[in-house]
Amino acid sequence: MRLLLDIGNTSIQWLLAKGSNAEITTTHALRHDSLWSSALNSISEVLQSQKVDEVVVASVLGEEENTKIKHQLQLVFGKKIIFYETEATRLGFDNSYTNAAKLGVDRWLAILEAWHRHGASVVIDCGSAVTIDVASHEGKHLGGYIVPGYAMLVKALYQGTAKVKVEPEWPVELSLGVSTSQAVKGGCANMCASFINTTLNDVKKRYGSMTVYLTGGDAVNLVGLLPQDVLLDNTLVLHGLNRVADDILRGH
Repeated sequence: MRLLLDIGNTSIQWLLAKGSNAEITTTHALRHDSLWSSALNSISEVLQSQKVDEVVVASVLGEEENTKIKHQLQLVFGKKIIFYETEATRLGFDNSYTNAAKLGVDRWLAILEAWHRHGASVVIDCGSAVTIDVASHEGKHLGGYIVPGYAMLVKALYQGTAKVKVEPEWPVELSLGVSTSQAVKGGCANMCASFINTTLNDVKKRYGSMTVYLTGGDAVNLVGLLPQDVLLDNTLVLHGLNRVADDILRGH
C-alpha cells in the first residue's frame, strides 16, 4: 500500500492507495495547527495494521520542518519516503512559472489532476488563502491568483481594529448585517465569492468554457455563493500526488 500525505499550513490530508488512481481508499483529514508531529503519530496509530510499502508527501511547509517530517516518517514506517516538489513539466502538463519550484506543490498537483481529468480547467482552493489556477486544453498552466481567504480577512479586521472582534465561524448571513458579526462575516464571505465569480467570468471570456473545481476547507461553505456549475472535490491534491507517484516509480 502507498501512503499519500498532503501537508498544508493547518491540516494534513491522507489516504492509502494500492498504486493506481482507480484503487484509492477513503481520504482522511486531520488538523495539525503547527503540531504536525502529533498528527503524524495519530496517522501512524491508525495504520498499525496496514502494510505501508511507500510514503509519498506533498508539503507546503518550510525546508526545516519538512526535514523533520521526513525523519519522523522514516522512524515510523521505515520505508522509502518521497517528498515530491513542483516540476517544470510532468505527465504532459507544463508549468507557467519561470522558476517552477515557486509554484506551490498543492496548486501544481491540483491543477495537473484537474487537467488530466477534463482538459481545460480551473481549480479554486478556498483555504487560508483563496488560490485560483487555470489550465489550457493543450496542457499548459496559464497562471493564477492568490488572495487572503475568508478566515484571514476576518482576522485582519480583528487584529487591525479596536472594536471589530469577530471570530470567523460559519455559517454567515449574506443579507445586510444588523450586528457587527453579521456585517463582518457576510462582507468577507461576499468578498471571496465576488472575487471568484469575477475571475471565472473573465476566464470564460478569454479562454472559453472550462471545468471548474472547488476545493479547500471553506469550499463547502462558499459553493452556494457561486452561480456557476462547480465540482466540489477536496481530494484533487492527493489524487494528483498518486498519479505523479505512479509515473515517478515507473522511472519516468
